[in-house]
Amino acid sequence: MTSNNIEALKLIGGIQKLLDFEHYEPSLAERILRPNLHSIINKYERNAKEAQDKLSDLEYFIERLKEDNEKLNKDLSQFQRSIILIGITGSGKSALANVITGTNNFKESEYCVSETKEGKLEKFTADDGIKYHIIDTIGIKDTELSTEETLKKLKETARQSNYNLNQVLLVFGGRFTKTETKVFNLIKEKLFKDNEDITKYITLVRTRFIHFQNESKCKNDIDRLKTQIGKEIVESCGEGKIIHLDNPPINISGDDSEMVETQINLNKKIRELSRKKILEHLLFHCQENFQDKDVKNDELIKSNNCA
Repeated sequence: MTSNNIEALKLIGGIQKLLDFEHYEPSLAERILRPNLHSIINKYERNAKEAQDKLSDLEYFIERLKEDNEKLNKDLSQFQRSIILIGITGSGKSALANVITGTNNFKESEYCVSETKEGKLEKFTADDGIKYHIIDTIGIKDTELSTEETLKKLKETARQSNYNLNQVLLVFGGRFTKTETKVFNLIKEKLFKDNEDITKYITLVRTRFIHFQNESKCKNDIDRLKTQIGKEIVESCGEGKIIHLDNPPINISGDDSEMVETQINLNKKIRELSRKKILEHLLFHCQENFQDKDVKNDELIKSNNCA
């Protein structure tokens, strides 16, 4: 066979392959899908766009819910105050809780020994219609508890506010010592460590100040405090966030019943004046609230672990 014949056969074979390709019969699936391929692609693209639009709507809805929730909390804060009292043992914290609530439901100590072993919540409505949640806490520096145990109990007590607090009252009687400074830092760096602006929600409450109705003497004491503990702590709490009160005891006793009764009645009147002053402060200076993020995160972690 000549080379010309070989080339001719190759050419014929190539032509046959072309003929076979032209007569190729597609499968049934291909015959069904091929004409509709573009419409199928378009349908999936439309579905994807609709899903994206729905996702965008959902994200917008979630943002609106967050905004509405913040607004609701702000609106509710006009009619409700959640206040937590913190202080070292013997600072007059529980006495202040009784004065604010107008009750005798918090156990007061006559000595520098903590009577409050567990957190306690008392609810009441003031004459102006504001509802208050007053939360007393265990005394810090209680010799029976370590710092970590105290911190744990404080966090547990803070949960009673449903994570929304309007104000932290840091109570101290007399001098603001290094111990009170440590308590201030404990509040800022440990108890509410995830709330960067926590200091603006702290009021320093100076108890056992017999001249609490004298504005000039209160101002002089604030200047003294600035010198004693430094401007940083005082000014970080904001303007008007140091308040002076006097809550003398009413659970006193003695041999001369008439004198004791006279003293109790006098002390009750003094406590009423203190109550009026602290309620005015809470009304005008403590309208905003904050969420206890750290405590809330702890609760979320626990709920997820139980799920």
